[in-house]
Amino acid sequence: MDVDKIAVMLINVGDKQTSNVRLNNDPIDGNCRVNIDVGVPVTVAQAIGGQTTLVLVFNRQGKLTKRITYADGSSPNEEIFDP
Repeated sequence: MDVDKIAVMLINVGDKQTSNVRLNNDPIDGNCRVNIDVGVPVTVAQAIGGQTTLVLVFNRQGKLTKRITYADGSSPNEEIFDP
């Protein structure tokens, strides 16, 4: 796959929970599991509040570089991590 970044959007309409995002199709544990087959053997656990949307941006190696949180009734919060 020839991409520079991988973006994942998680939408939680229920109560606070932890989502496990895996960037390949290997099995993962947890109540909320997301597999995205981009061929990167990385799993990231993210807590997500109720009525909240997260956008996770990874580099091609699977390192989390940016997280944008949209929570009900508040402005978006953007966090940038070392690439």
